[in-house]
Amino acid sequence: MIEQFVSDLTFEGQQYAVIVRAPVPSGIIFAVHLPPLPEGYAFYGAAQIPGQKTVEVFEHSIPLFAADEIEYKGQAVGILTGDNEATLESLRKDITIELEPIPEDSFEAGRAHTLFDYPIIAREDRTAGNIDSIFETASSTVFSSLKIASQYAARSEPFSAVTVFREDGIDVYVPTQWPFHVRTAVAKATGLAEEAVVVHPTQTGETFNELLWYPSLLACQCAVAAVLQRNTVSLNLSAEESRAAAPKTPEMIIEHQSALSDTYSIAAMQISIIVNAGAYCPLIGNILKQMTAAALGPYTVPNYRIEVRASKTADGLIDILEGWGDYYVSNALENHINKIIQDYNLSPAEWRIQNMPDDYSTVFSNLFELLTGKSDFICKYAAYNVFNRGKTDKRDGRWRGIGLAAGFQYGGCPADFTYTAELTLDIHNRLSIKAEPVEDDIKKVIRKLAAKKLDIAESDITFAGLTTADMNESGPATAGNTAGIVLPLIEQ
Repeated sequence: MIEQFVSDLTFEGQQYAVIVRAPVPSGIIFAVHLPPLPEGYAFYGAAQIPGQKTVEVFEHSIPLFAADEIEYKGQAVGILTGDNEATLESLRKDITIELEPIPEDSFEAGRAHTLFDYPIIAREDRTAGNIDSIFETASSTVFSSLKIASQYAARSEPFSAVTVFREDGIDVYVPTQWPFHVRTAVAKATGLAEEAVVVHPTQTGETFNELLWYPSLLACQCAVAAVLQRNTVSLNLSAEESRAAAPKTPEMIIEHQSALSDTYSIAAMQISIIVNAGAYCPLIGNILKQMTAAALGPYTVPNYRIEVRASKTADGLIDILEGWGDYYVSNALENHINKIIQDYNLSPAEWRIQNMPDDYSTVFSNLFELLTGKSDFICKYAAYNVFNRGKTDKRDGRWRGIGLAAGFQYGGCPADFTYTAELTLDIHNRLSIKAEPVEDDIKKVIRKLAAKKLDIAESDITFAGLTTADMNESGPATAGNTAGIVLPLIEQ
């Protein structure tokens, strides 16, 4: 990884580019009307792509440019290149996209719609026991529903890419957690051999896993223009465009219903989750599996039914970013557990410990004992409960209060990737490490680990492999993969 942000890079004779985007969420493209273009300026759409017209992410295909049908507002229709950024922006405003309506879209007009109106494209189910019979005879049931809004992860720089054309290939500068996916995608889009594509991962800033696959799409769009123009092309989204066009986290609704025993433990639980997968969410299968696996949290629930669904909408590109779904289901579950505790005036710490399996209860009981013993949590919790009794919300004076939450980070779904770590120690006790591209804070951890194991100075440890031409081929670099795979490899 090079230390510069990609938007700070400049190359001699480079051109600039802007993406021309669909102004509406759906329609059939009839024509793209361009204003007169100055000499040296060009527009390229799906028809001009020299290679594959999609980016492949697992089993999903995402179009580089819309060819016939618009699937979401802001979808890329083409790329406009030239030597002046201000001129490009002015020309982009004068481009009009002539569209014909899609007849199937008539259900959208004139009425409100929900996630349940859209086609289901992915699902996961997990069941234990006969919960229906338990709910039929249960004397106490508790229901809760949590709606989680879509969010955008603010970045240190807006999304950008620079592609440098060479007679024998192309150099790609882009912030990415998966440089070898960028290499493969760019090679397919441009028709070049993979060896001719060299990816230079640039400074990422703080990441939330938003750099797994979207940089590949951006790099392909930029690389197509560079190859067709036979020139260096710099594509820099504005902060506003980056926020509008880049992937967001999914909107979702998570509902819990529990049947309680006489001792207020959970005898049965129904968990229903629907996720807005937008127009394209290439990781949706992994997301649903992760949410299903973590849905019960650290609690003992002998009988349950977990139903997770994802619907395809016109809400653009969707990604999970940090957590892979764990955070959402954990948040919703703790919201439900707190409702049980409040409705029946139970102790938040004692109830949790009593309703965990032994391997979890031992860990959490020590944490809860430390928390309650070293703080005035118990007194504050009781005081808030007394004060808030009979009050429904902040309008009638209800305070937010204080509470507990318990959870864990799920290890993740297995994936078919190879990770390697190559360490070279010379006769002067200088260590060179070649592993997946890692951020500065992870490098500090690796340095400390290697220095302690080998009894050498941290200053004598360097990292090799700045580009795909000289780094080990690997899968995506995520916090989980680094902690669970790369660090143990380096330790060995």
